[in-house]
Amino acid sequence: MEKHELAVHLETRPFSCDVCFRGFCQKHHMERHKKHVHLKERLHKCEYCRVDFARKEHLHNHCRSKHAGQERMSCPVCGAKTESGTLVRHLLGRHEIEQGKAVEMGIWKPAENKSRGRRAKVQF
Repeated sequence: MEKHELAVHLETRPFSCDVCFRGFCQKHHMERHKKHVHLKERLHKCEYCRVDFARKEHLHNHCRSKHAGQERMSCPVCGAKTESGTLVRHLLGRHEIEQGKAVEMGIWKPAENKSRGRRAKVQF
């Protein structure tokens, strides 16, 4: 209760960052701030899009808002997991598999509109 009183009600911030001089009520808050803000420590990586986050709760929020209901797909070449919408991009970029080969593999089906093959649709 004493820490709470000092920090919240008296707005005491006895711990300050030696880089930006921001004040903190608790030492571990200051240490966490330095790791995440100044040292850019990002230990939590999204398995869908590979964006990384400093805090696990931020990763969970990201996954809930950006990837709800997405299915993970395995690359038929290397087994890497990717979201279904980026599997074709992975194949083209990582393995240099051309559109024709992706169609042969049954992974890519050209869209059935009048786009003359410029657009393609992933078929699973």
